[in-house]
Amino acid sequence: MGLKSRVIPEGLPGKLKFIRNYFGSTLKEMSKKLEAELGSLGFPDIRVYTGGITEFEKGKRELQLLVLLAYAHIAGVYVDTLVNNSLEMPKVLSGNNRK
Repeated sequence: MGLKSRVIPEGLPGKLKFIRNYFGSTLKEMSKKLEAELGSLGFPDIRVYTGGITEFEKGKRELQLLVLLAYAHIAGVYVDTLVNNSLEMPKVLSGNNRK
């Protein structure tokens, strides 16, 4: 009996890429933002690599819950907005991470 992979919400990859693009971040910059946010949440040892971000944005890799929470904090949205396919991203994000 192998483990069955979980379903990645259909709209999640595009929302993650939207967040990165909204803030004008490169993959490396987004990695640093996510790690900084994780540190502020009390998880300074969690690393987010640029290759992982690429796979998240393509829907090829599942995010850890804490990384998903960091994305939500950076964007200033609820996690539900990211994972619920029926909820759209706001046009203007309230996070304070713009360049």
